[in-house]
Amino acid sequence: MDVSAAPSLTILERGGVKVFLRFLLPFSLPPDHDKGEVISILRSSFEATAARIPLIACDAVPDLSAPQRESYKLVKSSLRDFEVQDLSQPGQYHMSYDELKQRRFPCSAFDAKTFCIDNTWCPPGTSFPMVLARITFIPGGLIMSWSCQHIIGDASSWSKVLEIWAEECRKAQGLPTNNPAELPDTLFEGRERFMAPHNPDGLLKGKIEDHPEWTLFDFTPTELPPAVLDPNHSAEVFHFSKSALQELKRNADPTNAQLPHEDVTWISTNDALSALLWRTVISCQFPLSSLAVDEDFDTHFTLALNGRSRVDPPLHPDTFGSYSSYAMASMSIRRLLTCPLADVAIVIRRSHQTLTKTFYDDTMVMFNNLPDLGRIQPTAHLDMPGKRVTESSWSGVKVYELDWGNKLGRIDALRVPDIGLANGLQIALPPLPAEMGGGLEVVVGLMDDCKHRLNDEREWNMYAKGW
Repeated sequence: MDVSAAPSLTILERGGVKVFLRFLLPFSLPPDHDKGEVISILRSSFEATAARIPLIACDAVPDLSAPQRESYKLVKSSLRDFEVQDLSQPGQYHMSYDELKQRRFPCSAFDAKTFCIDNTWCPPGTSFPMVLARITFIPGGLIMSWSCQHIIGDASSWSKVLEIWAEECRKAQGLPTNNPAELPDTLFEGRERFMAPHNPDGLLKGKIEDHPEWTLFDFTPTELPPAVLDPNHSAEVFHFSKSALQELKRNADPTNAQLPHEDVTWISTNDALSALLWRTVISCQFPLSSLAVDEDFDTHFTLALNGRSRVDPPLHPDTFGSYSSYAMASMSIRRLLTCPLADVAIVIRRSHQTLTKTFYDDTMVMFNNLPDLGRIQPTAHLDMPGKRVTESSWSGVKVYELDWGNKLGRIDALRVPDIGLANGLQIALPPLPAEMGGGLEVVVGLMDDCKHRLNDEREWNMYAKGW
């Protein structure tokens, strides 16, 4: 379907990370399901969703008329139709839906080439759609691969699209909508705040040296960093029970630290989890026993935070777009691997404190002053996986509470393909409802040649359990 207008991209979106967030959404189907009817419901409801959120039916293309080189814009397009494949006959897929569910939907069961469309990363200078979807029928259910472009939406925005899609799916089945999803104009009008930096007194200078989370090159890279494209990478899901998270937070509390911490008297549960992830991933990739006697180097942890609440005044939490702010922490590897976990959590909490109410605007000033947007990249991507670890939180993504109607029911899990979402990226998934065991799931991404070391990470295994 054609859209009537192509919305403008914000400053950071025009030069933003061009990567597909590749969700996998499993649905159980009744024995007497009609595949044609299921596809018809999903197709018509997604078209209705695009009518309510037109920008998802756009393409991103290089903006050759922009004053900044390597800038992107959205253009009117057509909503891409689903790809459909049927692997439900005997011998076509190695597990039934019930078997997958019993094993808690391991990422290893979802071969990226089989279940996903396209790759994660978009090469520089190419055009791409906002959404790609593939529906795969397996015995007893279907797996929806839903690839969403990060340039126009972060996890929060695509969560809103899922909410609207589920509602339209119920409508397509003739079911009532008792509590309709809210989609006020403010969710799109709020984007205007990010078309230009708010810098009325001119105090924000946008200096690259004030933003170590970004790296500015003196040339325009024409290829992606090799490490992010290495196919020898795997993802695995781990579960943290509610009690394990509580114990983890207690052990990472500042009262257990060796570092002076007058400025940090409190940490969040995610600070504690981030500290554990950072230490564990680096330990697997660079075991302490493998370091030379005098070898030491800095490691870095980057957390993608929601920028909507980090401007003044804050945006509506559902404002559509990509508003990631990057908090970056650093520790030497020997310190990271040997200090109390509380010290690591403190360093992470301090990195959050640098994201003041002017931080996002200063980042926009920096982007606005660049003659070539292709020369700036997130620093984390330059050595990931490697000495840099990145975490993204999808804790606010609405999955389990959404009702897709009688023909589909509810989503049973949120997963990524076997190779992960992106090399070296760790993901905190949405909290599980009580009927699914509660607690929190985490996706750990490691290179294949070091993932076996997770089994020997005593501290990690105190809290995390493999499904």
